[in-house]
Amino acid sequence: MAVLHKLHTAPDSPSSSFSLQTRIQEEDALLLTEDAVYIAAFPNFNEFVGTVARIYALKEDLMARGLTQLPEQVTQISYADMVELSLQYTQVVSW
Repeated sequence: MAVLHKLHTAPDSPSSSFSLQTRIQEEDALLLTEDAVYIAAFPNFNEFVGTVARIYALKEDLMARGLTQLPEQVTQISYADMVELSLQYTQVVSW
């Protein structure tokens, strides 16, 4: 059962990111929205996302925060794409 983890706030401490990291599985996907898109600019981005194969970021939130340089494993998506993406997974968990 694959899960879409929708993260909307940037982790404010290592313990909050650890909570997500311990629950996310390789077959799951991570969707960054709102202030969570800042994670894509973290120096330790690869450490944060671990083994997650599919990482998405809401394009409008990236643009609103002036983020243009993203790691290659992050796919920018629109609101319409986000709806389609949420229908592809058996469960959506918001963080």
